[in-house]
Amino acid sequence: MNKILKVTNEKACIGCDLCVLLSSILVNNKLSINKSPIDVKRVGKGYKVSIDPGVHINSDKIVNICPTGVFSIEQDDK
Repeated sequence: MNKILKVTNEKACIGCDLCVLLSSILVNNKLSINKSPIDVKRVGKGYKVSIDPGVHINSDKIVNICPTGVFSIEQDDK
């Protein structure tokens, strides 16, 4: 089974965009907020974190760079 990156604690997001920038580097080899497979948007007093379902990210680096523990690596059920 494959492991995939999941958003498991979205309420903890502080909007720092570290995950956005690192995932852009890991997937595209470019530092870019616009071409990142992770998107963080301000919604009310919190943030909405989404991962492009067409991009497979299996990286402990994303989990480790997040200062508030928004992400985890889980087994892909597919």
